[in-house]
Amino acid sequence: IEKSVIHSNTDGMWVYGKAHIALTQNEWTSNTTMTSGRGGAIWAREQAVMTDVGSIYRANEAGEGGAIFLDEQASYTGTSSQFVGNKATAGSIAYGGGAMTVLAEAGFQCDQCVWQDNSAEYSQGGAIAIHSAKPHVFFQNSFERNVSTKGGAIMSSAGADLVFQGGQFMENVATQWQGGAINASVRWGVPTSSRVPSSMEFYSVQFLRNQSVQNGGGAIYSVPNTSMIVDQGVFEE
Repeated sequence: IEKSVIHSNTDGMWVYGKAHIALTQNEWTSNTTMTSGRGGAIWAREQAVMTDVGSIYRANEAGEGGAIFLDEQASYTGTSSQFVGNKATAGSIAYGGGAMTVLAEAGFQCDQCVWQDNSAEYSQGGAIAIHSAKPHVFFQNSFERNVSTKGGAIMSSAGADLVFQGGQFMENVATQWQGGAINASVRWGVPTSSRVPSSMEFYSVQFLRNQSVQNGGGAIYSVPNTSMIVDQGVFEE
């Protein structure tokens, strides 16, 4: 799909099976799904593979994964894509993800992507909610003014392995719980032995004016036993 406009649809595009989809410079705007639905623009599941270059996802809305929901073993690789003003609207027990949710064994990588003004007002991960125990790589991504109850930009659980190379987190907000920019927690509602903490690596990443309104971790919050590496990071205000 190339240089297309996908606008104001309900229940967007479903990608499943072993489909391989290449997306290039598309505009996905104002697509929606049901309040309890997933992926306002795209719901990818099973073993679907998506590559995406230079697309814009703007003002899409879903219960979980405002723009994109990745489930099972689906994968998304994005380059220079923008996620702006997307919303996840479901309540506190939902997976969240204002722009994207990554679940189960789904894989994710994004290079030079922009995540701006996304929200999960009643749940977690204003830009992205990651509940997948896979490596997820962010290269030179920018997260600005994303909002949720916890993990203003990113919520991570289920033993996810996050690697950030360059980029910035600026003016993201957690309104009720911890982690103005990032909340790295465990998966609750499962046996204690299955509550595996995430791991995070940050190389030359800037955290500027992020805020946790009512709890700690203005920039980053992590549960005990989380593995974390910070190399040449900047934390201000």
